[in-house]
Amino acid sequence: MLEELGKLSILDGPSGFEQPIAEYMQRELKPHSDTVTRDRLGNVIAIRKGKSNLKIMLAAHMDEIGLITQHITEEGFIKFDKIGGWDDRILPSMPFKILAKKTLHGTVGTKPPHILTEIERSMPIKIEDLFIDTGLSAQELKKAGVRIGTPMVPASNFHQSNGVAMGKAFDDRAGCLNMLNVMRRLKRPEATIYAVGTVQEEVGTRGAHVASQNIQPDIGIVLEGTIAADVPGVAPERQPTSLHGGAALTVMDRTMIADSRLLELAIEVAEREEVTQQFKKPSFGGTDAGPIHMQGIGAPSCVISAPCRYIHSGYAITSEEGLKSVVELASALIVELTPRKLREIGILTS
Repeated sequence: MLEELGKLSILDGPSGFEQPIAEYMQRELKPHSDTVTRDRLGNVIAIRKGKSNLKIMLAAHMDEIGLITQHITEEGFIKFDKIGGWDDRILPSMPFKILAKKTLHGTVGTKPPHILTEIERSMPIKIEDLFIDTGLSAQELKKAGVRIGTPMVPASNFHQSNGVAMGKAFDDRAGCLNMLNVMRRLKRPEATIYAVGTVQEEVGTRGAHVASQNIQPDIGIVLEGTIAADVPGVAPERQPTSLHGGAALTVMDRTMIADSRLLELAIEVAEREEVTQQFKKPSFGGTDAGPIHMQGIGAPSCVISAPCRYIHSGYAITSEEGLKSVVELASALIVELTPRKLREIGILTS
């Protein structure tokens, strides 16, 4: 699993520029789907027909956070804005790839600490004070195809050892990987599965809005790479998940309160299948389940996440055991989701 996570991690796809990941997902979903298409916004939609008309939307977002070129100075320094949720504090000195006609590399520069005044040393770093330095002139950047709107992503490598991986974009390439493995694992379930690689989640769950509006699912299952904050200095009550705690079930976040009937069924399935699972502590973050669960007459949804430390940075850390637990739980839950079972727990009334 970690080898394929590496393949997905090193692909570059900030929000709005997901083409490389979309091509990978289309190719890998095709053998396990009846049809695979892309909609006008760029979402990849793979359909596996089931024995009933029940529709389950299985979603994982393909985009990652990045930067976008805002201005190029006469000297060749690139001023930028953020695509998605960056913490300004971690940006200085981080290496980035500039995804122009010719891929370039640069580093996030700021004033050298040696020349700062005492007042400047005590001030927080602001994004307007930062820039990308490639060492090239404005003319050389233009020749390479860099212009206003050119995107950038962290220039990160992928590393793995002893069942632990480190790299960029695990939010949500971990979910993409898990969705692929769920689709590979499933036979012919009762429900028809719509496996969707969504776009632009990091800037407002935009792809999920469009895809779920089109699909009108009965049930939504979102696979994510979520915040593991079991690190020094963070109180237990502020740790959304633990890296080695298994698949994380969302109870509530800023975009959705999980349907209690579906959540209880997921817990029951996890216990029966002996899948290690934990609860993601409420109120942190948001996912594609936000728009999905509000489509049509309502699509009760749940979020099953692989814990990842340091998401939204150049290097996150995740574990193979966490990834596998998500695949096991999501696969078993989908098999359990039949029209009969949904009538039994009160989600379907006819």
